[in-house]
Amino acid sequence: TLIVLLGPTGTGKSRFVDKVIQDKKNKIVIKCDEILNSHNENEVILKLAKQVGYFPVFSLLISMSNLIDGLASAMIGNKTLGFSSSTDSEIKKILDTFAIALHDISPDSLTKKRQRKSNKFVEPQFVESYDPADIPIVVIDSFMTKDTTERQEIWSHLAKVAALLVDNGVAHVIFVSSNVGIVKSLSKAFPNKTFNYCNLTDAPNERAVNLVKTNVEGYNVEELEEHVKILGGRVTDLRFFINKIRGGQTPQDALNDLIAKANIEIRKIGFGDDTDDTKTIPWKGIQFWKVMKELIQNDYVCNFSLFKDVSYDAIKFSAFFNGDDTSIRAMEEAELITILQLSGRPDQIQPGKPLYKAAFIQIISDSLFAATMELQTAQFMLSLETGKINKCEEELEKLGHLFVKQEGKWLLGGGHVPASVEERVKFLLARLQKHHVSAEKWQTEVDRLKKVVAS
Repeated sequence: TLIVLLGPTGTGKSRFVDKVIQDKKNKIVIKCDEILNSHNENEVILKLAKQVGYFPVFSLLISMSNLIDGLASAMIGNKTLGFSSSTDSEIKKILDTFAIALHDISPDSLTKKRQRKSNKFVEPQFVESYDPADIPIVVIDSFMTKDTTERQEIWSHLAKVAALLVDNGVAHVIFVSSNVGIVKSLSKAFPNKTFNYCNLTDAPNERAVNLVKTNVEGYNVEELEEHVKILGGRVTDLRFFINKIRGGQTPQDALNDLIAKANIEIRKIGFGDDTDDTKTIPWKGIQFWKVMKELIQNDYVCNFSLFKDVSYDAIKFSAFFNGDDTSIRAMEEAELITILQLSGRPDQIQPGKPLYKAAFIQIISDSLFAATMELQTAQFMLSLETGKINKCEEELEKLGHLFVKQEGKWLLGGGHVPASVEERVKFLLARLQKHHVSAEKWQTEVDRLKKVVAS
């Protein structure tokens, strides 16, 4: 079987899997985050080999051969002289050996071995095949949770070996990740395979409150409940909250610190620290600003509970996204938002984690930043309306060229304007008027916001 376990960072995915497989006999856990946290390619190979039990790895030989190729490349310009074994080929060699070893203890192999040992011929369909506990389990943890363009060969080879193991009935494979984008990547490796999904979410409010009350003593219970209601059920945030209180902070100060930290995270990830950062973000700042505003009702200031889920399609088909959900998906991969599914399709949008609700309020309450983002939004909408005006004018001009200038008659239809063309002209003029009114409104808004920002 193939299982994909998804959930935001801090929901306990790895601990959950460890608990489930703790009594299993044949299990391998590949921790991608540890492998990628390497200083060089040689270390990547060594860590992967150690995790799957592959040996020997001639690390010194690999390093020396890579050095020889590097020197040759610098001196004579050739990319390689063939001395080194590339990281890609080493990873493939390790995982191929790993797959062969698993095949030797797979259910199919075990069944055939038992049949060969038996003195009597037994029809295969009546043979007691194997104990389910013998089926190997491969856990690929933290799959594609870091920059997916980095160490691309790791992701590719792990997906391929997983497909090999599952398609040939060798092992159960469990992918664990906080990156919902892995589903699309895995679909390429498993084109004809149905995934079993499991999603871990934040703890419900009553359990979060119980966790805090169990670990924090001497404070008003109602006060703690109010703070936890804002904090939400993300285990990592609850742990930070408890540790800060144990360290001497009041619950209110601890909560304020966590909100301030979330504020900084959102500004950096969602909007970028500077112009260079903004260029690398796969969405526009005004797009994320639009999502943030939609997630908060107008009367949010005094009540943290007044958040609503936002329709996924309403955001996707708004003027800011124009039917393209690439940016929305990128926001989810960055854990700024969470997309809720309904019958296998995207349905609603929520903040990336409960604590972000309070941080969204704090960011939108920053009057200067809000005015700056509203100015960018108004400028975008003005350019959008201007573009629509230009298109209407261009089509009207093309239609106008069909008149004969000397006599002022229509070139087609016996000198009369065809009814269909006349209706099209009326339609374009009506659209032109509509876009012009809208453009005037946005121009007025741009002028007003420029004054606000300047003051």
